[in-house]
Amino acid sequence: MRKYWAIFKAQLLNNVAYIGNFLAGSGAIVLFMFIFAQLWRAAYSSTGGNEIAGLSYHDVLWYLLLAEVIELSKPRLAQAIAQSVRDGSIAYQLTKPYNFLVYQCSVGLGDSALKMVVNAIVGGAVIWSIVGPPPDPRWWPLVLLLVLGGWGIYFCFTALIGLAAFVTEEVRAFEWIYQKLIFILGGFLIPLDLYPAWLQP
Repeated sequence: MRKYWAIFKAQLLNNVAYIGNFLAGSGAIVLFMFIFAQLWRAAYSSTGGNEIAGLSYHDVLWYLLLAEVIELSKPRLAQAIAQSVRDGSIAYQLTKPYNFLVYQCSVGLGDSALKMVVNAIVGGAVIWSIVGPPPDPRWWPLVLLLVLGGWGIYFCFTALIGLAAFVTEEVRAFEWIYQKLIFILGGFLIPLDLYPAWLQP
């Protein structure tokens, strides 16, 4: 595991050198969260209540921030893996003394970690200014654990999509379908608690 930790650190340090790019790119989350805040304010105003399906306006915005941070911080692993299949470099990488998929996972985590922190800080500042402080900090370790678990599931799916290049060569269509499923059914645009009960499981 030490070599994968070294790969992760090297990728992370490489990204730290370009922290300005990440700060500039975080403007997207400011725009998205402002739009979400206005949309959901209108939704709550139209209902005339303080809660929708047991969620307050405060809860929904912090939930959407977490979803945005995860989505905007994900690396395009499927394309990276597919490219290594198409250009044949995977054959060279498979001869190295490391597992190809774990290597890709380490690189992806190194790419995601800094983006996630920057997006969380910038987006969190926006939401804090709109609805106040985040929920009880005692739950934050559990949230971090769930984020890591979600990232692991994302990696498994995108690795499968990338490896599909062995069969189809081009995987953009599969990646597009997967992304749209996440948008619609993964709770990215609407909290899962607001879906019909039969769809939530």
